[in-house]
Amino acid sequence: MESLTKRRPPITAVWDEEHVKALLHFPRFPARLIQQEPWQSWIGQRGGLKAINSYLQGYPFPPSHRRILDVVLSNPESVAGVYADQLSISRATYFYQLRELVTAIAQALNYWEPQATDIQEIAPFQTNLPSPLTNLIGVEAHVHTLTRLMSRDDVRLLTLLGPGGIGKTRLSIEIARRLGGGACFIDLSNLHDPSKVITVIAQNLGAKEGTVSGVKCLLRARKFLLILDNFEQILPARSLIIDLLGVLPLLKVLVTSRSALHIYGEHEFIVPPLAIADIESVKGQQLWAQSPAVALFVQRAQAINPNFSLNNENVEAITELCQRMEGHPLAIELAAFQIKYFSPHAMLGLSDNRLDFLSQDTQRMPLHQQTMRAMLNWSFDLLSLEQQTLLCKLSAFSGCFTISEAKAVCSAENIRAGLISLVDQSLLEQHPSQGEEPRFQLPGIIREYAHERLMEMDRIT
Repeated sequence: MESLTKRRPPITAVWDEEHVKALLHFPRFPARLIQQEPWQSWIGQRGGLKAINSYLQGYPFPPSHRRILDVVLSNPESVAGVYADQLSISRATYFYQLRELVTAIAQALNYWEPQATDIQEIAPFQTNLPSPLTNLIGVEAHVHTLTRLMSRDDVRLLTLLGPGGIGKTRLSIEIARRLGGGACFIDLSNLHDPSKVITVIAQNLGAKEGTVSGVKCLLRARKFLLILDNFEQILPARSLIIDLLGVLPLLKVLVTSRSALHIYGEHEFIVPPLAIADIESVKGQQLWAQSPAVALFVQRAQAINPNFSLNNENVEAITELCQRMEGHPLAIELAAFQIKYFSPHAMLGLSDNRLDFLSQDTQRMPLHQQTMRAMLNWSFDLLSLEQQTLLCKLSAFSGCFTISEAKAVCSAENIRAGLISLVDQSLLEQHPSQGEEPRFQLPGIIREYAHERLMEMDRIT
């Protein structure tokens, strides 16, 4: 006890249960408890309340304490029952673990000596998550599942996979928002040099040095989330992710990419298209309200024409249109933008060639997503010449095909490896098969694009 007393820094404010709970925004413990002296001076010497929260988020509490702290900090001023439900524990267990956590926090704060560098090094990052302009539709179950996954101590790298425009970026932002805490969103879509990734990360974090060591120094002992968006064109930079995760135990990384990173510890999630209610179900049971694809079309159409509404006269046409768009969010949005000029029934007559139908340039999207061709050009340009040739030749298949059938139309030496590479690039789907050979299929819009490129190749040769 004497040695502990000697270690105590010379402070006048001593943290106890009620002041710790006031710091954590518990309703029964008003903020004024820490808004008066000597608490204000103590807090100011350590960089302010945000710096203290950052310090606690980076403190090596046991996992049980860490989980409670994360839930409390991400949802302040809630009640015990809500916290217990979020943690999937009983209220009695919650109160027991909370009491231990409060004691541990009080001890950590009471033995925290202010240093000259505290404000500079402990000050938290202001999260730079983009503010979405529209509601999230049809992916709440995925958000819930993936947020819980990323909350686990053993999950530190998650890659959201899928073709361009499927909704990976929007999903990553919502997951980060639900997780709470420090986070930095980094758009890599304009970067093509893997060696520059660390510089971009450092700039977004505000690091003094645009180097690996500078980023490591800045993030040491911090619980932090990096969101790396559009990683597919700089895949060699995955070695940087391995390096950072290896030396920063509190760091987590959320990646969006059309290609998996294929590194140890990576968790993958393929973002699926939006669900579409069957037309017969729509006609018979009025289930269109449960179709996220239709809901997205209506939302985006109403942004163009506020007088537009879903009704019994147009719901069947909209549902069929969403089916032609294969539930692909970008395709649905590009179709909905044309409500200014065409009715849903008229759109059906224009959408036989989907690439032409979805070719109206719109400044509402990023440059590489302003038309479906632009989006597919982006993906196509990332392929090797052999992969491009294989993709184009596979457009001969209107439905599923096997490896043996692919060999009949393709001259690639290793057709199996080629097919797998296209699956990895989110351009080819692999379907479950009861037979010995796996079955593959090109999504309809991608097949149309591949056929166009094949015709171009034939004209050139």
